Amino acid sequence: MQKHSIPAAILIVASSFTTQATATTTIDLQGFSGTLIDNKWQDFSALGFGIVQTATPYSTSSANGTGSITLSPIVDFDDNSHIHVNGGDGNAATPTTPFIHGDVGGVFIDGSGSLDTFSFQSMDILHSVLQSDTLGHANATITVKGFLGGTNNMLTGITEIDNPSTPDIDEGKHLLYKGGEQVAQATLLNGVTGTFDFLAADSGFGEVDYVEFFFTNFERMKPSSMGDGALDFEFDNIVVGEAVVSAVPVPAAAWLFGTGLVGLLSLGKRKQKAVTA
Repeated sequence: MQKHSIPAAILIVASSFTTQATATTTIDLQGFSGTLIDNKWQDFSALGFGIVQTATPYSTSSANGTGSITLSPIVDFDDNSHIHVNGGDGNAATPTTPFIHGDVGGVFIDGSGSLDTFSFQSMDILHSVLQSDTLGHANATITVKGFLGGTNNMLTGITEIDNPSTPDIDEGKHLLYKGGEQVAQATLLNGVTGTFDFLAADSGFGEVDYVEFFFTNFERMKPSSMGDGALDFEFDNIVVGEAVVSAVPVPAAAWLFGTGLVGLLSLGKRKQKAVTA
């Protein structure tokens, strides 16, 4: 029995340090019915209804039903920003592709339930025209940011006053992600296509509660409001999973622990021999 105790112990230790593969959830819009994804809030207080979300974003549940992930345009209050959708006929067999032009200030991904924090893993990029046709901005890219620890008011409908000293002028109609710390960032270049691995680009995407991407130089602002109409970004199959938090390299941890265990056992045997002698 003693001959097998050391390898068994090392195996147990190695397995305890192994990062477990987590189930993933994919935003692919299969079965989506419609041509646009909106997220619009309007104030019907005068009619007694209060603030109402008149157009909802797109959400999909995880396979086990314990969490959900939401895809939405970044909006301000009463905004008409939207994500376009190709093939949204409600038939799950029809390929369905979301895409954005310059008429949106960006896109966000947010989770709830078991996906309240999540790992932002990958996205298929089908087409990307990121260069301005009229403005000639230097950064013809998409910027992707991951945040942790904030509140997404675009899902709560809570508005904020930008300048409290002038509340009569500033009606406080902004719905933004607030208070979170940026923990990851990646840049998608003009013309890029294929599957982009965000975890490989920045390990910080392993644990986020909110991700947004936008045409660089137009963060949370519509490029079309600046006269830009050429931008086009088509994407699909956004893959997320449970948050991945693992700072200890698996082989190194197992090896160090196993080596130390062998050393302790050997020392114990030597002491035992010395006593019996």
